[in-house]
This record gives sequence, C-alpha cells and structure tokens, in this order.
Amino acid sequence: MFQVQATCPTRIDLVGGTLDLWPLYHQLPEKATINLGIDLNATAIVSSEKSETYSLESSDQEVSLSGSFEEITNSQKLPLLSLFLKSLWHKDLPALSIKISAKSPKGAGLGGSSALSIALCSALLKAKGLCHESKGYTEEDLAAICGDLESTLIKSPTGCQDYWGAIRGGLNMITYPYGKPHIETLPLKQAKELCESLVLVYSGQSRDSAINNWLVYQNFFSGEENTVKHLTEIGRVSAQCLEKIKSKDTDSLFDLCQEEWRLRKKLWPGVVTERTEFIDKIACKNGALFTRVCGAGGGGVMTLFTTPEKKSKLIKKLKSNQIEVLEAKATDEGLKVSITIKEGQSKIPLD
Repeated sequence: MFQVQATCPTRIDLVGGTLDLWPLYHQLPEKATINLGIDLNATAIVSSEKSETYSLESSDQEVSLSGSFEEITNSQKLPLLSLFLKSLWHKDLPALSIKISAKSPKGAGLGGSSALSIALCSALLKAKGLCHESKGYTEEDLAAICGDLESTLIKSPTGCQDYWGAIRGGLNMITYPYGKPHIETLPLKQAKELCESLVLVYSGQSRDSAINNWLVYQNFFSGEENTVKHLTEIGRVSAQCLEKIKSKDTDSLFDLCQEEWRLRKKLWPGVVTERTEFIDKIACKNGALFTRVCGAGGGGVMTLFTTPEKKSKLIKKLKSNQIEVLEAKATDEGLKVSITIKEGQSKIPLD
C-alpha cells in the first residue's frame, strides 16, 4: 500500500502569453514568454486500494466518482481525472483513490488546470514506479504528456508555459529555438522588485482561456491582419523584456510589461471587462503602477504592480471596494512529490 502526494504552484504571466502555442512561435521573428510562480498550489494525492474499486474526487468541484477501472475511465463526470487514469494506468495494476484540489479560483487565468495536470501526472507516474511499471520521467516528459492529454481533452492546442511554471516555480524565461522550447529559471532573489510589487485580486468572473487563445490562434493562421500585427509586436516587446531581465536592468521592466498588455488588449474585444476595468481604475488611483488580467483575459485574476510603500494602502482600498485580494505570493517552490509506504512495501520510487 502506498500514497503519493504531488504539489505544484500556479503562475502569473508577465509577457508573451499565447506565443507559447506550437507552431505559432516559429512564425514570429522575435518571441519570448516570461512567467512567475505563485503559491496558489495544485495538489494530487494518489493512494493504492485493497479493493478493486477506484475512487476519484475533486474537492473544488465537490464531485466524486467510484467504480471499476472501465467505469471510471469511460465516465465524463470528472473528465481530466478519467483521461489521465486511462492513459497513464492500466487495469492490471492496483486500484487507486485519487483526490485533487486547487487553491486557484476556477477560471482564474493562472494555469490552474495545467498545474493540476502536472501534479496528477507526476503522482501517477511515481505510483507506477512503485508497482515496477515505470522507468522514470524527466521534466520534459511531464510537460509533453500533460500538453498532449490536455489538448485531447479541450480539443485545441495548449501552450507550454503553464507546465513550466508548475514544474519549476521561480521566474521562468521561455525561448523558442527549433526542436523544443528552452526554459531558464531564475530564483526570486533576482526578481525582488517584481515580487515586492505584486498584488493579486480576483475579478469574480470565471473565464476559459483555452477558448480565447484558440480564437487568437485561428485568426493568426488565417492571416487576420490585426492579429498578426499585434502578436508580432507582442513578440518584439517580450524579447526586449527578456533581455532586460538577463542584463539585470529592471528600470524599464514595468514599462515593457505595460506595453505588452496594451498590445494584448487589441487582440480581441473581450480581453477586458467592465469589472476588470473598474478594478484597474480603483487600483491606478491608489498606487498601482499598472494592472493586467492574467492568462488570455476576459475575467479571472488580475495582477497589480505597485511600490512596496504603497502596497498596504492599495490593498486596503481594494478591499473597501469589495474587491477580493488573494493571499498569494511569488514562490521558488516548484513541483514537490512525497511518498508514504505502508504495510511493508519497500520499493524505492524511480527518479
């Protein structure tokens, strides 16, 4: 008997979201994606069962499911869990109990579903290793498997940045040479100004970033002039932002992030909403340097940047206007997996 628990962070995107969709990034002369891990974590717990009955549970959705391997894997009640179990397990292995939970609000734009995928995938593969059924896996394996399965589920392309935010934490700088993306992760001590300036709020509006990104993706490859123009400019600004970070020149970093957001708002009309515009207005009147909606826009969580000395005043003003401020901060902690062995099970999990 065993229990495997995997926990990983979500992320906020700073610049270059949507550019992480293959092969869109190969169509742009300049491109980069930069994100920051935050401690609104996703968790998956996989436990072996003595019986032949499987059980799945999502604490956030308050949905549970139990039955045989065939019943569970053919159910649409918890499609993410069912698909991962069907693809990464098999009926001759011990029955499992799987529980998932997430601190990120639903439809937040923080890569929450991708973080859950990374946690679930790593827990299942570790569990498989305990059953002598796995040869181990790399970070690249995790990102690739989760990207393939999520795209199967949502029937549209998935970007890679959410997986790397979940795997690594910290400040991730993603570039796109031919072959596969390159990820460089910096510790937060090299992004101190960003971390100290950060405030996260929830707009109260859930949205579906996969659909938004898919529309932009389709417009780009159909040659829609404005989409091509703005994504090309977003790529240019994002590449500049990357160079500023690498050269440790952060003086104009916020200006570049703001320019990228200004361009992003032109991609489709629903990037901002009346609610996010209201939050922006309140924030900017009370010390915010600038604000942006996380992910592909349309609601969800907003990132606000301010100065450390104005942060407390800003938070107080937001709360007085019934704006939900999230208890979250940037984190260096990436994917963590712990294993508990019971009843004499002694096999060491494969790395």
